[in-house]
Amino acid sequence: MSLFSFRQLSVAAVAAFVSVSSIAGSTTDLSNSTVGKVSDGVASMPYRLFTPQDTQPDQKVPLILFLHGAGDRGSDNVGQTYWMKNLQARTKSGQYAAYVVAPQVDTNGWFASNGAATESMSLTMQVLKDAMQNPHVDTSRIYVTGISMGSYGTWDILRRMKNTFAAAAPMSGGGDTATAGEIGNTPVWAFHGSADDVVPVQTTRDMVTAVKKAGGNVKYTEVAGGDHFIWPAAYEDSSLYEWMFNQKLGSAATDEQVAVTPAVSADADAGSLVVSNSVVRRSMRAAKLAVTDQNGVSVSSNATVISSATAVPEPASLALLGMGCVALFARRRRTAC
Repeated sequence: MSLFSFRQLSVAAVAAFVSVSSIAGSTTDLSNSTVGKVSDGVASMPYRLFTPQDTQPDQKVPLILFLHGAGDRGSDNVGQTYWMKNLQARTKSGQYAAYVVAPQVDTNGWFASNGAATESMSLTMQVLKDAMQNPHVDTSRIYVTGISMGSYGTWDILRRMKNTFAAAAPMSGGGDTATAGEIGNTPVWAFHGSADDVVPVQTTRDMVTAVKKAGGNVKYTEVAGGDHFIWPAAYEDSSLYEWMFNQKLGSAATDEQVAVTPAVSADADAGSLVVSNSVVRRSMRAAKLAVTDQNGVSVSSNATVISSATAVPEPASLALLGMGCVALFARRRRTAC
């Protein structure tokens, strides 16, 4: 599926089911954040900058760019933080202390494009450049991560800001495979759920394959039976940050240098996903979940083994994607298409 066709489908679907924000407000702690805005003279983009606590006056720490999903677009400068609870908590202080900057795309905006940069992407790059001017930011450890629409944006910004990012973690969204060769050797850890009914898992599989064929540095964790909303568990798990923070621009850090495979099991009775001894409460579509690598091989000794990953067909019409969003809405879950 091309970036263009995905955008056409998902924008229409989101437009049909706007504002589920009344269901529940953001649970992300905003106490260590400040607000800002950039403008190109025509359009503007609000953003939040989360500042780590308990760091030393002369300490330089990483900066993470977070790109939100389509369901969190707007101008309130809060909606984009909806799914950031675990990311913010992990980076607020301690071992993984980092600045996190989160721009917000307007209701008609889109991060990615298979042509020239979108206006939203251009403004996002301006937000990042401004944040990088902070003297306490370690510019050799700039990272980007995004969910759903923001995952597409993550793949996209890697090729537009070469030699900027030390690592990237796109979740639940692929990219333009034709541009895979432009990403270079930036380490990427991609995530997707095999049962995602909003953005087909094949979009990430195809992008991972394309990047590997182009000689890129990419690893892929597929959550067997996982739906679209896999990121709360991923952002909770310390393995992601251990891997990410060991990547440094210009260094040769590799997966072999750090133990990065998350140990995953499922507690069906408790309705919990256990990731590296951390419990993330969430509803589960299946009684058991396992994590597989790109070839469908289980990477957890205590997880349900799934022999091989099965490709999920891409939606062939707006009706199919709309049905997916309807199902999500019926489950009273906030959409992040």
